[in-house]
Amino acid sequence: MLRVGESLMKRLDFTYSMLITLVISAVGTYYTTQYYNEKAKRAAAEKAKQALEKATAKKPEVPEPKQIKKLESKVLALQLSENIRQANIAVTKVSREDLQEKTFSKTFTHAEQTFKNIVKQVDDLAKQRDDLASELKVAHLNLQQKQTFLLAEIKHLHQLHLYLAKINEALTSAQQSSQALIDHLLKNNAKTPQVQKATYQLLLLERFANDLNRAIRFNLKLKQPELLIDRAKRTLAIFVTVVEGFRQGNATQGIDAITTPETKPLLTQLQQQVPVLESNLKPLIDSRLRIAKLRESYLEYIEASHKMLELLAK
Repeated sequence: MLRVGESLMKRLDFTYSMLITLVISAVGTYYTTQYYNEKAKRAAAEKAKQALEKATAKKPEVPEPKQIKKLESKVLALQLSENIRQANIAVTKVSREDLQEKTFSKTFTHAEQTFKNIVKQVDDLAKQRDDLASELKVAHLNLQQKQTFLLAEIKHLHQLHLYLAKINEALTSAQQSSQALIDHLLKNNAKTPQVQKATYQLLLLERFANDLNRAIRFNLKLKQPELLIDRAKRTLAIFVTVVEGFRQGNATQGIDAITTPETKPLLTQLQQQVPVLESNLKPLIDSRLRIAKLRESYLEYIEASHKMLELLAK
């Protein structure tokens, strides 16, 4: 009987253990299934969300041909405006400054090339801007005429600087001789009228130099440079009269001849500079009206370029 009871108890323990194992296994299987089901739901929801966002996302706008053409014309207008400004800078530089030949040629060539670029850009822009084509071509034609004339006058002015350089070189020598003559007269207690005339001679050289350098070096504030050149011509004539008076005497002008041996070479040096001054002054006299016109031409060119810039800003 006892053995039967033990056997029964053992069977009950085994059955109970199996039951516990089955329960634990069932619970584990349930929660595992729940976890993977939730994970699958979340993945499906995320995928659906992404699909929805993709479907509803705003597609990038593709500009229409008209918009592209408008943008291209704006870029061209900006480039053209910048080239016009660069041309203005180059023109101003070569007209206002006494440049060395190499620098002048480089700057002048840059101005010419910039104007060539402007021609092409105007043609390109006119093709794209039907509304401005007519006005643009008229304004550009006016600008071309002004710049062609202005560049020619600037080049001519630069050539005149070469004559001015020779004049300044001769003046330096003449001023040194004239100052030496004054020093000699003072040292030897010369008569007051002679000292005064010698001093006047030096002042004539200084005025001659100032007038020419002001007239030839382009200045917008100077409205009548030709008058300075005319005065320089008269000043030189008076200077020559004084020099000749010192050499030979001139009763009409009240100039006594200076005959001391020490002054002879000084007077000779002064006399030698006269032909140099006269020969290099002549081209300036002949060009005085062109020099006067340059200021007007420059202002007309600047006005034409501003009209172009205003047109391009539309």
